[in-house]
Amino acid sequence: MSRFDVYLDQAGEPTRMGQTQVDERAGRTVRCEFTYDTAYLARPGRLALDPATPVSDSRWVSAELPRGLADAGPDGWGRSLLLRANRGRAMAPSELLLAVDDTSRIGALRVRVGEHWESSGEVRVPALVQLAELQQAASQVETDTDEPDAVRRLVGGGSASLGGMRPKASVLTDEGRLAVAKFSSHRDEITVIAWEKVCLDLAATAGIPVPENHLLWISGQPVLVLDRFDRTTSGHRLPYLSAFAIAEVVDAASGDYLDIGEALSELDIADLPATLRQLWRRAAFNVAMRNTDDHLKNHAILWHGDGWRLSPAFDLTPDPVGGTSRATQIAGQDSPGSETRGLAELAVEFGISTAEQRAILDEILTATSTWPGHATGLGIPGAEIRTLQRPLDEAHSRLATMVGRLDG
Repeated sequence: MSRFDVYLDQAGEPTRMGQTQVDERAGRTVRCEFTYDTAYLARPGRLALDPATPVSDSRWVSAELPRGLADAGPDGWGRSLLLRANRGRAMAPSELLLAVDDTSRIGALRVRVGEHWESSGEVRVPALVQLAELQQAASQVETDTDEPDAVRRLVGGGSASLGGMRPKASVLTDEGRLAVAKFSSHRDEITVIAWEKVCLDLAATAGIPVPENHLLWISGQPVLVLDRFDRTTSGHRLPYLSAFAIAEVVDAASGDYLDIGEALSELDIADLPATLRQLWRRAAFNVAMRNTDDHLKNHAILWHGDGWRLSPAFDLTPDPVGGTSRATQIAGQDSPGSETRGLAELAVEFGISTAEQRAILDEILTATSTWPGHATGLGIPGAEIRTLQRPLDEAHSRLATMVGRLDG
């Protein structure tokens, strides 16, 4: 049985939100109980832990950590680092949550036991000048089962907070902002990191906000450095919820853009019609660039004081396998040949007019049509460009056909 307090940190001021009590056996959660603090209940404008755990004086009981709280824990890469740091010993979800360092924890939730913010130890987030060493450590961790020094370096640098399976590390920019450095993986079939930069640049041109980012080449390998969008320019934390935390779905890879839209409509969204249009734009962009790994943990919302807003888009990469089904369906459609039908139905559900659809698709097609030249300019090998030429050409052709139907 473990107990810990949950705080919400806004504008640098942590407020006790409530207490969590977890019963875990054999590395899994048996029972989790969350109770909001009485003083928190009286606060104006208080935020809920997540939609399934609304603010009330009820005692919320479940068989797992609340999803909003799980968002503040490790996932994928961070989880693997912590397990390696503990020599493969099974770690229960709450233990993993408490092991993440407080400095770089995702979002604005913080946890503490007694008087101390819980973390994996004294954390010193490294500077950009140490990227080559971090790149080497990440490669060693991914390919070698016994590299304790590399694991300690990454965990001690605040990298255990990071999700996704790709090797990465927390870093500080030259201006002192918290950022993420993403590295190549030995499993990559294409130069994924450089392709992600292509997608981010084209998304920005297509009217989709993306994190501040820049691509570096170190030892012949690309490294993508992205500012943490869950921090303000002054370093304050922003409340964060993944789409998985707000949608009523079984797991992060079994959702639909309709699920995200429905969840958004039930939240305090700053501008719901504009938010749904932006979500539809992102779905269409993912179709154009064959980004099929758009699972619900790759979508998120941030609290900005006047309501929830979509976070900048992230983890955008093209799939080199032409017929891959997408992780998040578009109005029930997940195959390349049916995605535009899904987009048409999604537009109706989101209240997006024919004229708006056409304008958005025109912007996306104009922006993404430049992808071959952009990829070449970033140093991506010609063989990879040729590999992606057919699936991306086919995606653009289908979207262009959709525009033609809208015109008719």
